[in-house]
Amino acid sequence: MVWTKIQQFISTQYESVSSSINNSKDELSETNTEVKRLTSGNLELNKVSNSLLDDIIDLKCHSMRDNLLFIGIPESSETSDGIFANTGDQRVQYDATSGTAETTTSCTTGATCSAPTLQQRNDTTENCEQKVHTFLTKVLKIEESRGKVRVDRAHRIGPYRANRTTPTVAKFVDTSKLFVKDQLRSVNLRQTPYNVTDQYPHEVQQRRRDLIPVMIQARKGGKRASLV
Repeated sequence: MVWTKIQQFISTQYESVSSSINNSKDELSETNTEVKRLTSGNLELNKVSNSLLDDIIDLKCHSMRDNLLFIGIPESSETSDGIFANTGDQRVQYDATSGTAETTTSCTTGATCSAPTLQQRNDTTENCEQKVHTFLTKVLKIEESRGKVRVDRAHRIGPYRANRTTPTVAKFVDTSKLFVKDQLRSVNLRQTPYNVTDQYPHEVQQRRRDLIPVMIQARKGGKRASLV
């Protein structure tokens, strides 16, 4: 009698445990199916997100295609030709991430020179377009630049920072940018405290920065390589 009850109890427990196991297997199968569905949906969302990001970067590049960055133009309300005077052996270090450029100056023995004094920027008085045209005339040697180069607008990018010069971005009209870039080939800006470069979105700047070692290695291998 006792053994019969024990066997019935064991049988009941076994059926209960088996039922629980089967239910757990069904739930686990459903969970795995849901995880696969969510994973597939996440992959699709990532594809859409990356596609949207590429579209945004493309739009940024398109909006900047007529722009040039002028680096090293002193920040002040002064618009005279004197701000482009040679002030010794200057070098401009441009930080593409922060959008600022720091000018350093070293004088030869017995020479008297000083870097342009930076005054706190006053966007209401600083005429960036005038400074760009003065730069084109005095540094790039484009005579009567206003008649040859059309500037739609020009302004500083980034907040004012003491001892740093934020670049000036200029948007050109028609083929004026190509004309300025052609003129750049005839001027060696490395001997000046200035630099001129295309404007790129931050994402493109990072990609170009990552590709520079690849370009250098290719050139060492005797290949013609450039960033496009």
